[in-house]
Amino acid sequence: MITATNGKQSVIDTQMPESKVMNTVDYESFQCLKINRNINRRHMISLAEAIRISDLLNLNPIAVNREKFIIEGQHRWAAAQYLKDVYEEEHPLYYFIVDLPEKKITGTMLADIQLNHRNWALEDYLDLYCVEALPEYLRLRDFYKENNPKDQPEFINLKRCISLTYEGKSAETHTRGEHVFKRGEYQLNDLAFASFVVALLRLYSETAQVGALARRRNFQTAIIWTIQNDLMSLEDHKDDIRRMRSNSITYHHRGNAIQDYVRAIEDYHNYGRSGSNRLDLVRKWTRGVS
Repeated sequence: MITATNGKQSVIDTQMPESKVMNTVDYESFQCLKINRNINRRHMISLAEAIRISDLLNLNPIAVNREKFIIEGQHRWAAAQYLKDVYEEEHPLYYFIVDLPEKKITGTMLADIQLNHRNWALEDYLDLYCVEALPEYLRLRDFYKENNPKDQPEFINLKRCISLTYEGKSAETHTRGEHVFKRGEYQLNDLAFASFVVALLRLYSETAQVGALARRRNFQTAIIWTIQNDLMSLEDHKDDIRRMRSNSITYHHRGNAIQDYVRAIEDYHNYGRSGSNRLDLVRKWTRGVS
């Protein structure tokens, strides 16, 4: 059963009797909804290859409305069309009709329906809600693109951007932010904090000692953890960065776990310092300060 919900209320149930399932090779008769996510070409080709080996489209019909707009199954439809265009093979596409006019279909509804079949990437949700012109999602997209130029490797991923902008300095887990993001209820609550963190990570990336490590998820987590828990101030970090730039002390890390980076941050900061100027980050990390 494929269902979509709006809060606690079910708004559609696309389960249909077997006798209602039809098939066709007229792929052009179907249309993609403008608010649907973009076709993932890699996933579509993978499906096409699977269909060539074992054509099981009859076991997994797509859902369309009476106007032939695809509600669920656009990748199967695209795969069948791809096989016709590239290999001149026609594989019957099975479908059933649900009574849902195009005007009543929302992005959240599509996400709910399709999540039952293939998990969406966060980028899919972002594209979806930007098509719907939700202001907070448009601002988030601008922030993400600004910090990840197309001609450079990704510096800070979308998941991190959501966490930083939604929760700000809060040390809570990112999963709450992801949940509301997927539901279309995301709010860009703290752009200032997110911008501050990214700028700090950029400063680290410009040092010879850290460099590309600043792109690593666990390094970023370690740096953010020291800020969220008030264990290091901006000036503490800037002072360490200045020391990196002015001398040849090597920034050592023994592995790629978060704790390894926490230890490296502590070791570098404590080098040449004594007494109250020294940090005790690793002990606090292992005791679960968060």
